[in-house]
Amino acid sequence: MASATLANSINGYVAKLAIRRTSRSTLLVEGDSDRVILSALVNRAGRDAKLTPILIDSADTIKNTGTGNRERIEAVHATAKANGVGNYACLVDREFRNFNCTAPYRDDLPQHHVHEDVLFWTRGHSVENYLFVLDSVFRYLEIAHVSVLPLNYKEMVTGAFNAIMAEALAFSLASQGSSLIGRADKVVTMQAWGDDAGNPALDINQISGSLIARSANAASITQLVALFAKHRADILASPPTFSRWLTHGHLGTQVMWTGIGFLFSGFGIAADVVEQICRGQNDIKIRICADHWATRCQENSSEESPTALIKWLSGK
Repeated sequence: MASATLANSINGYVAKLAIRRTSRSTLLVEGDSDRVILSALVNRAGRDAKLTPILIDSADTIKNTGTGNRERIEAVHATAKANGVGNYACLVDREFRNFNCTAPYRDDLPQHHVHEDVLFWTRGHSVENYLFVLDSVFRYLEIAHVSVLPLNYKEMVTGAFNAIMAEALAFSLASQGSSLIGRADKVVTMQAWGDDAGNPALDINQISGSLIARSANAASITQLVALFAKHRADILASPPTFSRWLTHGHLGTQVMWTGIGFLFSGFGIAADVVEQICRGQNDIKIRICADHWATRCQENSSEESPTALIKWLSGK
C-alpha cells in the first residue's frame, strides 16, 4: 500500500521523472483534453530525432495530494527543481490570474508567461481557449456534418459567432463571481438559448432553473443572475479585445458549441445530429480543432502561438 501511495504522490512522480529523464522528455499537463490538444503541437514541433522523444503526462494520475491539477503540477515543478531533476516541462492553465474580471476588463499579462524556464502558462484561461476560433469551428463542421448543413452555414455562424462568445464570457465571469463554476459544468444546453434582437442569447432564467434542480445554493444562483446581466451589458457595450482569453475554457467550450447547434435547430436537421454539434463528439471536436491550431502555430508566430513551449518541444 505504501509503495502504491508513493507512486501516486508528488515525490513519487518526481522520482519517475528522475528515472525517465535519460530516455524520455516529459511534458506534464493538467488533464486528458490538454494531452490531446498538446499532442497536436508535439507532432508539429519538428523535434530533432536525435533527442529523447516527448511523453505527455496528465496530472490527474497524481493522487493523494488533496489539491487541483494545476497545484499538483506546480508542486511537481517545485520538487523537481529542488532536487535537480531535469528533462521535463509543465503546462498549467492561467485561469483568471492577472485578469481584471470586472468592467473595465483588463489583461495585465497579455502574453505567454514562463516561470523558471519550464513552467509554462496558457495564454488565456485554459488550453481550450486556443480552440475558440471560427476557422476551427468550420473545420469540424466540414469534416463531421457538411452534408446536412444549410448552404449558407458559414455566413450564419460568422454572423452569430461574436454574440455567442460574448454570452460565453458573461456566463464564465458570472459563474466565477458566484462560485458556481463547478455546478455550472454542462448546465448550458440548446434549450438555454433564445433570440435577442436577431442575435443568439442565453436565457439565464432557464439556466438558473437547471441549477436549482442540481441543488445549487439559492443565494449563489441569485448572484449568478445579477452578475450575468451586469457582465453581459458591460461586454456588449465595450467588448474586450481579449475576450477569447478571459472566457473560462470548459464553460466557454460548452456555450460555444450549444450556441452553434442552436443556430441550426430550425433547418430540419435530425435532432441527434444537432445534439452532436451541441454536446457530442467531444473527442473528435478537440482533435480536429487542436490540429487546426497546431497548424496555425506552425505557420506563424501570432499571439496564440506558445513560442517558448514550442521551442522546448522542438529542442532547438
